[in-house]
Amino acid sequence: MKRAGFLLYILAIALTACSPSRFVSNATMEPTITIPPAISGTSGSEQTQEMQTLQAIPTFTPLPGPCVTPEPGILSDFINNSITIEDNGKTFVTHLTSRFWIYLDDRVYPLRDLLNAIPVGLIGYVSNGSIRGPQCYPIFFEAVREGTGLIKIKDFQLSIIVDNNLPMSQLPLH
Repeated sequence: MKRAGFLLYILAIALTACSPSRFVSNATMEPTITIPPAISGTSGSEQTQEMQTLQAIPTFTPLPGPCVTPEPGILSDFINNSITIEDNGKTFVTHLTSRFWIYLDDRVYPLRDLLNAIPVGLIGYVSNGSIRGPQCYPIFFEAVREGTGLIKIKDFQLSIIVDNNLPMSQLPLH
């Protein structure tokens, strides 16, 4: 696929992301996330948004094999517009409602491990942003409240700051 075609594809996904999230069928999900008690100082609508975000995080049925590697041009675009293994140990600053991809090696960092490591209520999984399928990287997230958190999976660690008063990090971080 040519770069221009890919950019149009990304634009279409971004426009689709503005529509309500589409949830994965219950046939492939088992709820494993419990909703934390109300957070003091958080408004009712923010609590509802956090709860809906947590409920949208699926538990996946394992794939029969690894995710297919995209063609080189698309792979390069994903890597240049995502948080990758090269960002290990760095800090990512984003704003409320901003969206970003995380693209790690699914053989080393299974998607289930990433979803279990996300800071609860800080960022949320965006189901219609999983453009290679719900079980494959890159995976799309949105900042749902201001605060700080840490994603730690095996030897990968990323600090996340959601603060509208700080300048946003540019991707790629590396």
